[in-house]
Amino acid sequence: MSTRATQTTLDLLDEIIDRESYSRHSFISALTAGKVPRDRMRDWAVQKYHQTYGQNCGFSAIHANTRYADVRRYEMLQLIAEETDLADGSDAHYNLMRRFAEVLGAGPEMFEKEPATPVTDFLDYLLRTCREKHFVWGLLAFYVNERQTPAAVEKMRVFLTSSWHINDVDAEWFTVHSQLDGGHALGARLLIEKYAHEVPEFDAEAPQFVRRGCAEWLKLQDFYYSVVCP
Repeated sequence: MSTRATQTTLDLLDEIIDRESYSRHSFISALTAGKVPRDRMRDWAVQKYHQTYGQNCGFSAIHANTRYADVRRYEMLQLIAEETDLADGSDAHYNLMRRFAEVLGAGPEMFEKEPATPVTDFLDYLLRTCREKHFVWGLLAFYVNERQTPAAVEKMRVFLTSSWHINDVDAEWFTVHSQLDGGHALGARLLIEKYAHEVPEFDAEAPQFVRRGCAEWLKLQDFYYSVVCP
């Protein structure tokens, strides 16, 4: 059940997310300006692999926390897209990122190490939200990230394919996420709009929740910047 107040709130949330968008982050700027060495980008890709691998558990948590069939189907489609080659990409998305890391020289031993603390901190925030809060907050936590992703990733894809001559196969993670995350975000927004009325004080609390989500996401990007530009 959508209300005019909830639609107004969601428009405000979009404004907050767009204002904080990491497409303008120093990490993206440094890469597209040609200031990131390949070995540092390799190190970023290894950490991004761990993030991509770990965050999928959030989709499972949202699925487990709702009784609504449309939300459960949405999360199953997210998992199929992320974990298999049946929908969005030729492999699981973490393996697409691993493929990119390997073309930059990452060996098997690099993936066996534990992810860096800032990556585990971000995953802890995201997964706790999805496991412990109402499923609408879990949807919104992912929405914060997925709404921002296409613009930033497209900038990276263009640079990597044109300047570093990374071929389309090895750049597939960037292609997939620049093209499809917008649609995923839209699907999440529709479900948030439909079920937000179940969350007490959603309209009052959502802006601060989104600001926290943007801060957590930008903190992760700050870490990634420290990896590529120490």
